[in-house]
Amino acid sequence: MAIDVSTFAAMRDLAETLSASDKLLLSNAIFTNSFLTSDITERHAVITGVNTGDVVPILDESVDYASFPFMSQTECTQNACDLNITFSGKKWTLGLIGCRYDICVKEFLPDFRKFFNENLQVLNNLDLESQLIAYLQSKIVKNFNGAKYRVAYFADTSITTGVNAPLLGEFDGFFTQAEAGSGLQLEFNQVDPTGEEIYAALEEAYAYFMESNWSDKDGVVWKMTRKMAALWVRWMNGLKDKSQYNCECFSPDGLTAMRTYTLNGNLTILGIPVEVERDLDGVISQLDLGRPYRALLSYRNNMPIATQMAENLNEFDIWYNKDTKKVVIEAEALIGASLPTDEYVYIGAETPSPSV
Repeated sequence: MAIDVSTFAAMRDLAETLSASDKLLLSNAIFTNSFLTSDITERHAVITGVNTGDVVPILDESVDYASFPFMSQTECTQNACDLNITFSGKKWTLGLIGCRYDICVKEFLPDFRKFFNENLQVLNNLDLESQLIAYLQSKIVKNFNGAKYRVAYFADTSITTGVNAPLLGEFDGFFTQAEAGSGLQLEFNQVDPTGEEIYAALEEAYAYFMESNWSDKDGVVWKMTRKMAALWVRWMNGLKDKSQYNCECFSPDGLTAMRTYTLNGNLTILGIPVEVERDLDGVISQLDLGRPYRALLSYRNNMPIATQMAENLNEFDIWYNKDTKKVVIEAEALIGASLPTDEYVYIGAETPSPSV
């Protein structure tokens, strides 16, 4: 696979106009952005030992309140009772994603090499070629982790043609299953939603959740796009700007105070923790999937990912090929995603179910 470094001439020209302190900031920014990655296994339950066609067993744990009827206190006859154990199943489908990169360091443009030599000072303990490989490796890892989010949430077997088919068409991801299932699906204005509209959807989702039989499950969480979370945070912070005595007036103390709610803090909505999944925004934008304001409310064990063995989720290898004189980087992941039960609320659905 080719590696495009054509833009580095312009970047080098920019770097040459910066002061020493600005170059240091630029260097740190490059390094930091390269190594900030999200690993989906840190945010989801992982089930191993799974193959395509295996069944996710779903046991009915509801209580039979019609059991244990009264019996005679003067006779030895016992009640004969039935114990009904019911279960259903949902089949796993796993997909294999992967890429191979053949890297010839000698082919990098002089501009690329000069830029790294002058500006990536945080790696000055390495020679130039090692810096280049370290940077490329970090970039590939970031793409690799992003691809797992892409398929886990957006994969859709109905996509059989077009540019997105090779990227999404192998199995159904969380969002796709949520739209096809019988959990609560809510739709709202995706073009220019207001904070009030976000609140209304979240409150309806919360009310449905509280009335459900899964409201006492462990690990309940909002999975949310950054764009939706950012709108919510801005709206919540804006409420503090208004005067407590007159909602039409602004409070100077509120306008000058530190913002209470942030995306990087321990954000909760109606007491439920929020996990802002920034990779979802990237997938929606790059693949032009639309509907950037989305959230999924459920519990972790209802949003597992699966693979055969744990190492199959992160197969990553790098070596030097003596025959071709190239550094080779390969990465593969065998992955599947399942929303086993209808115990969820999906906000941002394209075809919503009737509100409950």
